[in-house]
Amino acid sequence: MERRIVLPQPMETHMSNELGSYDLIVSLLCGLFLPLIVVLNLRERTAPSTPMSAYLWGREPTLSLVGLAFLSVLALFAWGELAVHFGVVAANLRDHLALVLGVPMAILAFAVLILATRAVYRSLRRAPTAR
Repeated sequence: MERRIVLPQPMETHMSNELGSYDLIVSLLCGLFLPLIVVLNLRERTAPSTPMSAYLWGREPTLSLVGLAFLSVLALFAWGELAVHFGVVAANLRDHLALVLGVPMAILAFAVLILATRAVYRSLRRAPTAR
C-alpha cells in the first residue's frame, strides 16, 4: 500500500479585478444608499424629524458633519471599487485609490470616535440624577 503526501497548493498572489459576489453587493449598496443618507441628513438639519437628529444637529453639529463626511468618503471608496470592478478605471489605480481615500477615512474615523466620546460624556453630565 502506497501512501502519498498531499501538500497544499500555494495561494495565488495576484489580485483579481473582480469583486466577489458579496463584495459586489456590499459595494453596490454602499454606493447607492450612503449618498442618499448624506443628502437626506443634510436636508433635514434645519428641521429634524427625529429626537436623535434634533439632538445631534442642535448640540453636536460638528459630530454630525464629520460623520456625514466619513459616510461620503466611504461612498467614494465603494464607487472606486465598483469602477475598478467594471473596468471604468484601470486596475493598477486601486492601490492609489486606497491611499488617497484611506488616509482621510482613517482621520475622519478617529475624529468621529473622539467627537462621539465627547458627546456621550457631555450628555451623561447633563442627565439628571435619579434619587
